[in-house]
Amino acid sequence: MINKQSVKSLIKIILGNALLALAYAKWMVPYTIINGGVTSLSLVVQK
Repeated sequence: MINKQSVKSLIKIILGNALLALAYAKWMVPYTIINGGVTSLSLVVQK
């Protein structure tokens, strides 16, 4: 059963992931900032 604390934690995780995705899409990728991971690997391959 899902309690109120679990819902709060889930909302925080979803908001954090959305913020991270926005940062990648609007800041990291356009300025080709490489910090590791799959997105950075694709930026290196693209160049």
